[in-house]
Amino acid sequence: MLDMTNDWSFPIETQPVFDMHGEEINGHQCVMRTDTNQVMGVHGSRYKAVSHDDVVNSILDGVQQADLSSDWTVDVEV
Repeated sequence: MLDMTNDWSFPIETQPVFDMHGEEINGHQCVMRTDTNQVMGVHGSRYKAVSHDDVVNSILDGVQQADLSSDWTVDVEV
């Protein structure tokens, strides 16, 4: 894994979704960024959250292991 400072490493968790009357909506969950309380998305109950850090680092590791070129830069927008 590349060792660099990044903006994509932040904590997330899934939480239940509620309607406007405060009733839980079964079969749905939201992915929340816990350091800012920002809802990242609403998904069905079978959705499995994966951290941005895991996804980005997996891609960076694959590019580095492929050894295609050393002429590339990283620009991840969150």
